[in-house]
Parts: sequence; C-alpha cells; structure tokens
Amino acid sequence: MFGVGDISAETFWAEYWRKRPVLVKGAARSVADVHVDAAELRILFDRLERVRPGIVRRRGRSLFGQYLDLGAPHLARISEHYRSLTTCSRVWFDGVVASEGEGLGAHYDHSDNFVMQQTGVKRWRLGPPDRIEPERLRRRMLDDPDAGDYDMPGDAQEFVLEPGDVLYIPLFWGHDGVSVGGPSTSLSLVLNADAALDVLLPAMRAALDDDEDWWRPLPARLDGEMDARLERLTDSLAARAERIRGAWRSKLG
Repeated sequence: MFGVGDISAETFWAEYWRKRPVLVKGAARSVADVHVDAAELRILFDRLERVRPGIVRRRGRSLFGQYLDLGAPHLARISEHYRSLTTCSRVWFDGVVASEGEGLGAHYDHSDNFVMQQTGVKRWRLGPPDRIEPERLRRRMLDDPDAGDYDMPGDAQEFVLEPGDVLYIPLFWGHDGVSVGGPSTSLSLVLNADAALDVLLPAMRAALDDDEDWWRPLPARLDGEMDARLERLTDSLAARAERIRGAWRSKLG
C-alpha cells in the first residue's frame, strides 16, 4: 500500500489506518508531491465554480473547495493512484484557504483524510468517534451532510501543522482546524469510505440479471404467488453466492 514519511506502509496500515491520527513533520510530499499557495487555490476555485456552482463554500473570510481534481489533471492522477491502492471508489482532493482564527468548524467525515499544510500554520483539535451515536454514523455513511456535526471534547488531541507537514485524520474522527498567526492554505487527500449498500447492490444486479426470477415482473398482489417468488429469490442468493462475491470483488478492484 503506501507509507507516510518515515512510517512504512506496513506500520501505517497496522497501527494508524482507521485507528488513530498521526502528524508527520515535513512529510506532506511523501503523500502528494504538490505545492499550492492561496493565489493558485483561488484561481482553481474560480475555475471550478464556473463548471460546478456550489463546489466552493465560504465561511467568514475562508474558502473551502471540494473535488479539485476536476480542474487539476495532476491532482486527478494522484487521486487515481490512491484509488487503485485501496477499495475506496471515490478519492479526491479538497483545498482550504483560511484566514487568521478561522476554520470550517468541528465536524467528522465518512472518509480518511491526509491534510497537507501548504502555507501558514494551522492548529487542529481531534476527538475519537466513540462520541458519535450509531444512528448518526449510519446517516453520515448514507451521505447525509446534516449528520456530520461533532461536539469536540475538552481533552481533544492537538496538532500544529507547519508548511510541509501532513496530518492523517482517520475515518469518523472529529476534527477542527484553525489558522493561527495569519492566513494559511492546505490540501487534503480524501479517501471516501464505501458502504456495502453502495457497492454490493450493484454487484448483485450484475450477478443476477440473467436469472428469470429476478428480471420478470413481480406479482401485483401479496399472495401465494408472491410468497413462492420471494422464496425462490432468497434461494437463488445462496446458490449464486460465489458469483455475487466475484462481481463484488471486481467492482471493488
């Protein structure tokens, strides 16, 4: 897979991935060998907004842009590289231009994030996901943006990022980054987590679409005919389990 700075790939995946955050000083370019400043990010934000209005959000004097890959082929190539190393079907770059004392507010994501500080200094506070109710995690995994607020604990872990540093924020960890001592810019490599509902159901369709019981119209009433049909459908899932697994692995790979 991939390592971060002096942390080997084996150590990273065994000790950090979706377990705990880590700050690696001076290692941003080991994740993505890129550098942008505020002026470059603003130009990219303007370009993206012309193509997809709403892709850039404003909070105070700060700007947050998603899916920078759409306007930056060199970022798209890096995203595709990481997508090929994992089962994550959606990988992209976000960017932030933050003014002094500002950030995006405390929240959590259904993704693993690698924050690479480009210019300025940013102080981050992180809290574990055990403070989040399972129902809100369910909603967030189903892409409900209103389920992403996070109540940061008083004993949150703190990290200070300087230019060239990278901070790994695991899936579901609450985080709040604020620019200190002046404005700052950062890029984030986002590896979005997939739910089985998003991946397995399309794979099941591909594995079952030649089965007559699955493509024929369902009976119009809940009666004995429907009961018999449902029983055959359930049986066919077990009979084609290996084929479904193969379709699923093909979609993940």
